[in-house]
Amino acid sequence: MLGTSEFDPGNAVWSIQPAGPGVFTIGKRGQDSVWTEVDHHVELKPANGSPAQLWKFERLDY
Repeated sequence: MLGTSEFDPGNAVWSIQPAGPGVFTIGKRGQDSVWTEVDHHVELKPANGSPAQLWKFERLDY
């Protein structure tokens, strides 16, 4: 679960946007903040195009 002092789960609306071949950014709709990997956890940070802000989805077959 992602949480910050500014996170309101009742109003959370996430946006997943293509950011290149096979990669995406994940952010809060209407804001310039995206999920960013920082020291092995995720924080919302201003979008800057860094590799720490790019995410891939992989299908898992069980």
